[in-house]
Parts: sequence; structure tokens; C-alpha cells
Amino acid sequence: MDESPETLREIAQYLRNSTRLFPSPRASKAYEWLTVKAAQADDHAAAWEADRKRLRALRQMYQEHTACDDLQIDARLVHYIAAQESSDED
Repeated sequence: MDESPETLREIAQYLRNSTRLFPSPRASKAYEWLTVKAAQADDHAAAWEADRKRLRALRQMYQEHTACDDLQIDARLVHYIAAQESSDED
């Protein structure tokens, strides 16, 4: 599910309100599931934002220390990220 955390929370709130009016174990489980998924989506969004900030800082640092143009920097960042991902998998 690729919904935003806000959308998941809105759906969970709607389901919670519906469960209060029409109680059912299935709706309660769905509410709990949506609440967990919203928290996971929040964590994912926070990690993505941290990665984006780290890449922006790397780009700026690299531009300050070299005379590379944007395409060269992009190529080097792609290489750096690939190396980081392969070291994370090991």
C-alpha cells in the first residue's frame, strides 16, 4: 500500500468512528492494522527525508571542493549510493 501516512490515519479514524457506531471484531482489527501501517509510513517518510538531506549535504560539500558540473556530481553520487547499498547488504 503506497498511501501517505495522513491518508492512512484518516481512513483509520473513519474506521474507528464506524467501529464505535457498529462494533465488529473485523473492523477493530482493520483499525489496528491501519494504525500500524500509518506508523510504518511515517518512519519510511522520515528515513527518506533524512537520506535526501544527507545527499543534498554531500552534493554541496562536493561542489565546494571540486569544480565538477552537476552531471559529474550526479554520476559520482549514484556510484557512492550503490557502494553504500552494497555494503549495507553485506
